[in-house]
Amino acid sequence: MARSRKAKPQDIHDIALALPGVEIEEGPLGNAIYQVRKKSFVFFRNPRPDALDAGEGKGDVVNVLRFGFA
Repeated sequence: MARSRKAKPQDIHDIALALPGVEIEEGPLGNAIYQVRKKSFVFFRNPRPDALDAGEGKGDVVNVLRFGFA
């Protein structure tokens, strides 16, 4: 039985790039933004002083957007 572990940024990079038509854009602070046809679907959020989410300050915060590509 395989042991589970937390996803690492490299895991997200590998999975995103394995999808068809994915390109990487660079965000304003050098963060990776994964896109298909100029529509973002995964990005690493920049740190924000007003963030209230539990993940802030504890490493990378990743946003995954869900929508259909027609």
